[in-house]
Amino acid sequence: MQYHGGSTYVLGGQATLFRPEALQTVVEQNNLDGPWQNDSDVEDMLLTWQLQKANWKTLISPSARCFVDSMRSYHTFREQRNKWKSGTVDLLTNSNLGVKTRHKGKLWRSQLKTLSDLLIRLLFVLLLAVALATDQFYWTWISAILLV
Repeated sequence: MQYHGGSTYVLGGQATLFRPEALQTVVEQNNLDGPWQNDSDVEDMLLTWQLQKANWKTLISPSARCFVDSMRSYHTFREQRNKWKSGTVDLLTNSNLGVKTRHKGKLWRSQLKTLSDLLIRLLFVLLLAVALATDQFYWTWISAILLV
């Protein structure tokens, strides 16, 4: 983030400081009841983008640290990751927001990388199934490297 002058695409919920004037500006410009919108899966990212749209700086400190507890189970972790992914796609494709951020390219690349990872895994399973069905599968121990 320091290469971008400390600017970030999302101000996380932990240990984030906001100027009251900045939050009031977001509320007034977007005709909201409050700065956080419960209908968004990534309300912290939406608020960050709205602050940037209102010409407020969204900076991170190079020296401040905040440690949060990890997810309690793998299921909770997966659910949260899915929520973040779907919420990010929703923000990127929602043209009604009218919010622009210079981080959109990075976010789109991340989403496309996730999609390509999924497609590669699906193609691998398909290729394995076809090889087994046509009796073309031949196991070598060097193949185990590819599975890691």
